[in-house]
Amino acid sequence: MPGIILLCGEGSTDYGARNYRTNQWQEGPVQPITRKTAGKDLSFNAVEKHELKKIRLQRSPKSGHSVKSYKLSVIAKMRNIDMVICYVDADKIDGKGKKETIARKSFLTVYNQIKEGFDAFNDRLKIGSGSIVKGIPMVRLKMIECWLMSDPKAFEKCFGKRPSDPPLPSKPEFVWGEKGGPVS
Repeated sequence: MPGIILLCGEGSTDYGARNYRTNQWQEGPVQPITRKTAGKDLSFNAVEKHELKKIRLQRSPKSGHSVKSYKLSVIAKMRNIDMVICYVDADKIDGKGKKETIARKSFLTVYNQIKEGFDAFNDRLKIGSGSIVKGIPMVRLKMIECWLMSDPKAFEKCFGKRPSDPPLPSKPEFVWGEKGGPVS
């Protein structure tokens, strides 16, 4: 039986979207990347962002994405799932993070906020009873397409050949352009 992971992401181009006619979840690129990385048969139970607003907390972490990861942990417990991926990008402002040192700082801030929410939830569980939720912060700097550009074999599998003119960039998460620009 495959492991089940609760997943919430930024949007439909990342972790997919619900097909409301069939009520089936259409996966995005996060699920196959996770399966390949884990080397396991995994099943995903997705959470739409509007579902997070329905979760009311008496006490919760205060900073950034920690509230999101805490609420995802609550939903995971309600659905009897013990593993959660909170998928977030570290660059909400276009152009921010062009320098590697700034990007690293932004990444660590977001990563630590997500981890803080998972840890706060599990600390409360330890006081009571119950098994903890294994929280996985999945943080990228810009667009998920950067991950495809960082893996020449995946690019070749997807498009049938590796690009040569120009070749794939050595640090794709630092390739910037105007949002929606034709050369971006």
